[in-house]
Amino acid sequence: MSIIFYCIKNEITGKKYIGKTNNFKRRISQHKTFLKHGCHTSKKMQFDYDEYGIESFDFIVLEEHEKMFYDEERKRECELFKIHDSKVNGYNHINDVISTDADENGEGFYAHIRGVEFIRLKSFLVQNQIPKSEFTRQAILEKIERDGI
Repeated sequence: MSIIFYCIKNEITGKKYIGKTNNFKRRISQHKTFLKHGCHTSKKMQFDYDEYGIESFDFIVLEEHEKMFYDEERKRECELFKIHDSKVNGYNHINDVISTDADENGEGFYAHIRGVEFIRLKSFLVQNQIPKSEFTRQAILEKIERDGI
């Protein structure tokens, strides 16, 4: 199964949203539907859609990879967030992905923190299954407690 990294760019504001999917056409259709119905999870994108319309948005495939391990996907997505400045000055939520580039053992860990995946992550952390590093585990547990999730 291929992984597609994509960008939604507003040509008026310059703001970007970075995402990944295995079905670009379907995923873009979902974004457009959410915007049309006023319920996109990115309030900034929804505001710009309401202000400028769908015509102001470009939907772009950035990269396509045949195979990637989950942690490689997450790492690449974090890199693309930085390259395209899509969190601070764009449409991605600041907490879309929490990451530690490397812990004291030189290991990296990337975790999506929304919805069911986050609940599974917390369950794994509590059971000491992932991550192996206590440093990374503690950082994620602190974020869980701080955000009240």
